[in-house]
Formats: sequence, structure tokens, C-alpha cells
Amino acid sequence: MAALEARPRVRCFRVSARAGHLTEVASLAVARHMFLSFTSFSFTSFNGETAMRCARLALAGLILLGVTACATTSGAPPTVDVTGSWTGQWAYEQATLGGGQIELQLTQKGANVQGNMDISGSPRVVSGPFSGVVQGNQLRILDPTSITGRLTVQGETMAGEIDGVSPARMSLRRVK
Repeated sequence: MAALEARPRVRCFRVSARAGHLTEVASLAVARHMFLSFTSFSFTSFNGETAMRCARLALAGLILLGVTACATTSGAPPTVDVTGSWTGQWAYEQATLGGGQIELQLTQKGANVQGNMDISGSPRVVSGPFSGVVQGNQLRILDPTSITGRLTVQGETMAGEIDGVSPARMSLRRVK
């Protein structure tokens, strides 16, 4: 009997979902059964509330997967190449807010565009990295994230509306 008492006692616990506290499980056999029931994803061992939580979580995961798939689905293939230096003007739609100059240095690989942007006349500095995606003849601005919009490319010019602090119009010409 002394050999049995010398063995360390293994204690198993379970979390009570309703009370939010730990409850000691009577034996290892019960703990093993609980573990196997939980890991087998059998809804028969769950109460109705837990099953609904799992169903909601699964639904949320499917929605997130769907949104991610839609966000990465490519649109129309590029019909233009915006690689090069561009310079132009921008102006707020409300003329009293002002406007300024813009310069872009862009490199396009497939539909993806990377480069640098320098905007003057803005109430805050909006210069630095630029990224976008070309779909058909439109350049969609992705970064800087403070600016959104699409520019339509026609030959050596591109123009469109952007939205940052306030909506603005932008027109650029490729520098040769």
C-alpha cells in the first residue's frame, strides 16, 4: 500500500462554461473521455448553447474566407503600363481648400504597381511609398492608405478623383 501512496497524484480539471471556474474531474478516465469528446468535434456532447457558438464561429470563418477570396480576385488584366515618371496637378473639389503639385515614379510588374509619390500643397505631408493595381486602363491606389481612388490612364496622361482629407481631382502627364 505504501508504494501506491508514494506515486504523485495527477489532478485533472475542466472549465465550467456557465460558471467560468475550474472543477476538478474525479478520475483520469473521465478526463480522457472529456478530451476525446471535445477533440472529435462531436456536437452530441455539447449543450445547445455551445453548439450554436461553434456554428457561429464556423460561419464567421467562412465569411472571412469568402471576403479574402474576393479581395484577392484579380479584375480585368492591365491594358496599360504606367511605368515611368509622372507629374501633374491636384486640386480639392472645393476650390477654396487649394491644391498643388504631384510627382510619381512608378514601376509596373503585371498588374502590380510600386513606386514613390511626392505631393506638395497638402495640409499634411503625403510623400513616400506608393502602391497600386492596374485593372484594364485604371490605376487603383492602395498605398498610402490615407488616399483612395482610381486614375484612368489614356496614353501619356492619367486623371481621376481621389479621396483623402477631402475629395480632389488629379491629372498627370508622363515625363519623357
